[in-house]
Amino acid sequence: MKKIVKNNTIRKLALEFVAAFLGVLIALLLNGWVESYKESKFIESAFQSVYKTNLENINACEKSIKNLESLIDTVDTYKNNDDYTLIEIIQKNGGIKVESVKMISMHLFRDARFLTKIDYDLISLFGSLEEAHNSLNGHYQQRLTDLINGDLFTKSRNDKNMLILTLQDLKGGFKTVITFSKDVNAELKKEIDIDE
Repeated sequence: MKKIVKNNTIRKLALEFVAAFLGVLIALLLNGWVESYKESKFIESAFQSVYKTNLENINACEKSIKNLESLIDTVDTYKNNDDYTLIEIIQKNGGIKVESVKMISMHLFRDARFLTKIDYDLISLFGSLEEAHNSLNGHYQQRLTDLINGDLFTKSRNDKNMLILTLQDLKGGFKTVITFSKDVNAELKKEIDIDE
């Protein structure tokens, strides 16, 4: 009788242990699934945000390119005319008009938790887009600022030509941002359903 009681106790303990173990295992699996689902939703939301920001940036860059082309044409028209200073030529065009381009924070896509869930080609494109933004906001605009902070009352053909070259470089920076923004958006469309 003691053996039967002892065997029943061991069976009960074993069953309780297995039940507790399975309960903990199921809870861990469910928790992992919930966390994975939340991360996927977060990434999808971030992708949506990047996509929309890229569309806004493409429009801003296209407007800026048109304005820069107009200014380049104006400077080119008056560059050989010694009657006009650099500032007068810029004013004839209504100034230097460039649209603001929003920076997209790429820090999210460097987080190890998310890197494994994002396609390598997309990560690479994000890096290229970030570099294009940094270049546009730093290098090109700094060159323009340096040129403008120089002698705006100069009538020198060389200074007018330098302004044209700087504006063409800035235009190229906007074109680069457009190219990478479109490339990123094309890849994002492959990853998620985009709300347009």
